Amino acid sequence: MAQPREYSGNKMSLRSSAGDQIHRIESISGNLGSIGDTLVSTMKSIILSIVVLALPNIFMIFIFMYGSGIKNLKHTWIPILMVVIGSILMFLNVFFVNPSRGSQLLVSFDYWRKLIADNHKRELVKYTPYRFARQDASRASLESVYKGHKRYTAVIKVHGTVSQTSFDNDLTQLAVINRNSLRALERTTVRTTINVIGKPAIVPKTIARNATPGMEQRLSEITRTVNNIRNAQTLDTYLMIDSPTWTELQKKVNNQIVFFRQGLVVTAQVLAGDELKETIHKLFT
Repeated sequence: MAQPREYSGNKMSLRSSAGDQIHRIESISGNLGSIGDTLVSTMKSIILSIVVLALPNIFMIFIFMYGSGIKNLKHTWIPILMVVIGSILMFLNVFFVNPSRGSQLLVSFDYWRKLIADNHKRELVKYTPYRFARQDASRASLESVYKGHKRYTAVIKVHGTVSQTSFDNDLTQLAVINRNSLRALERTTVRTTINVIGKPAIVPKTIARNATPGMEQRLSEITRTVNNIRNAQTLDTYLMIDSPTWTELQKKVNNQIVFFRQGLVVTAQVLAGDELKETIHKLFT
């Protein structure tokens, strides 16, 4: 399997050979929520996962039949349960494949290695790639460490201007504004655009106490109609601005907002606090 690149990820196509053909077992992937949606399975990973799931259990049955036997089952049920649970967890890690970094088993191993890699006492340390910057009282900036150097990040939720009805003159003007906004970032700051396709959250509306039966029926019909749209999707766009210092990050964010107000986007909201935390979890977990 190809090695992941620093910026572009795994250059090898998952459809390049018969063993790397993508398959989806709905009974497994469909019941794992976001994990089943973001990871894929290949014919190779499916075969290896079956082997990983079968071997420990076959070995356990062999020892059980030719070892202690049924008479000592009440003393050995806890180890048996641990072997079964461990086999299932290992099966899931081998079954899934990360499209950009390869086998999820290796990704999980790398994650656990980072938990203790920087601690000389080999104590378990929670690995948190992002945390709120201490300089920012509004909690609108994130602090991270990349290759031994601190980086500061801000996340802006935007609603774009370009649509299918945009005229050529509008697109030309927006391209000029966008080019100028990128030049204003200079070489030290990076702006990344992330598009997230999700499912709409249906929030029941509260009607007045003196609402008529007709109003209640109409609200019920609207809610039922929306809930029956199975293929409904939402598109959220986020801009991540990353700078080497917190002061420079604030300057770049304010600078970008100036270009946003020139018509580059319809709306722009700098995320902060719990909303920023939830967004980071949604994007990267």
